[in-house]
Amino acid sequence: MKLPLKELQPSQLYLSQDKVQKVISWYDSSPMTPIFVRKFANCEGWVITDGHTRAFVASLKGATTIPVQLDEEDYSDAVIKLYEQCIDWCREESISQVSDLATRQLLQKDYQVFWIDRCQKQLS
Repeated sequence: MKLPLKELQPSQLYLSQDKVQKVISWYDSSPMTPIFVRKFANCEGWVITDGHTRAFVASLKGATTIPVQLDEEDYSDAVIKLYEQCIDWCREESISQVSDLATRQLLQKDYQVFWIDRCQKQLS
């Protein structure tokens, strides 16, 4: 199934610059695997749960739709609450589509501090 990129709500505030560059390096030569999407109680549309970097690079390369797969992982209540918190953080920062992440690319060490560590704290 494919969905319009503009209709997919990100669930993360930042991208790793290193990862973006890696995806750019192979994007044109490899078929894109679907990104995972899911519905959450605090969002009407589809939310990206995995594949933000690939979705972002697809938007950079001019894609308007992207292959998606329903995320059917049996998440714990804590993980569901984390995703819902992440969606709220994105809304607070006016991130409503993957193209909004263009100015939110960080060096890996900063990505670790500002995103990964923040999420880990939320889970504890």
